[in-house]
Amino acid sequence: LVEMGGVFEECDELIITQDLREQKAVMAARSDAFVGLPGGFGTLEEMMERLTLKQLGFHHKPIIFINTKQVYQPLFDFFEHLYRENFADSSCRELYYIAPDALDAIDRLERD
Repeated sequence: LVEMGGVFEECDELIITQDLREQKAVMAARSDAFVGLPGGFGTLEEMMERLTLKQLGFHHKPIIFINTKQVYQPLFDFFEHLYRENFADSSCRELYYIAPDALDAIDRLERD
């Protein structure tokens, strides 16, 4: 990303990693929670990885999807399909929180 100009020049700290896998590991280790803002495939991939790792017991950090403008609603509908068809246990609903907006996500994080 550095070579591509994808670095915010005014950041407080810059950590350069060898690859995306290392970058994700560093971010996960330094995180208190995982918050998915509306985004694309990269955001979705990272949130699904965090969700899977929590399901397997590798971490117990809060996972919050910010569902602004219902952007993630088709994903949550798919989750419900997985629960109905017994591809995922309905207890997995407890692994994440769906926030309608950023303020609700902040409130939830402050309570946890």
